[in-house]
Amino acid sequence: MQGRLWFAGLCFVLATGAVQALELGKQVSDYQASPELRWLEAAPGALSPENALAALRSGKGQRLGSRYPSMGFRKQDQWFLLNLDNQSDTGLWYLHAGRPHLDYLDMYVYDQAGTLLDHQRSGDRVPFAARPFPHHQLIYPLAIPQQAQWSVLFRARGDNVIDFPLSIHAPDEFNQHDGYLKLSYGFYFGSVLI
Repeated sequence: MQGRLWFAGLCFVLATGAVQALELGKQVSDYQASPELRWLEAAPGALSPENALAALRSGKGQRLGSRYPSMGFRKQDQWFLLNLDNQSDTGLWYLHAGRPHLDYLDMYVYDQAGTLLDHQRSGDRVPFAARPFPHHQLIYPLAIPQQAQWSVLFRARGDNVIDFPLSIHAPDEFNQHDGYLKLSYGFYFGSVLI
């Protein structure tokens, strides 16, 4: 009897498309998180963040599975869910989300019980000084305790193409990557001036 219940539970989880968590481990400091995202589209204002979270956690929407998801031109709210399981020794991560031309990108952080822990907003229509991290890209600092399992929910809005590549970096990896990028920009613009 127990074997049948276990098998039925497994089939239910597989059939509903339950969202798995991206494990942040001790050996890796840089992740491409886009393939782990679930996506749901809704009319503007039709879903609250809590309703979108519940819908995506229950398996609604679809798993993107792409390193560079592009939704095209969309007028509706685009909801993206990423579950994280922090098994690393790092408590601070940087999420590099979307493309900098997104008009508005809200990030909501929830614990396993569905309690809102944090809300941050960025986007090209958000004043630079009001962004959660002063950067030309859409960067979100995320302080997640070790062993915590949290859900990160994004809402993208805009009158342009919705592209949503998402990467997660430990602080040292982020600084190194950002430094290389700025150095390459310096070489490029320096050679143009010469």
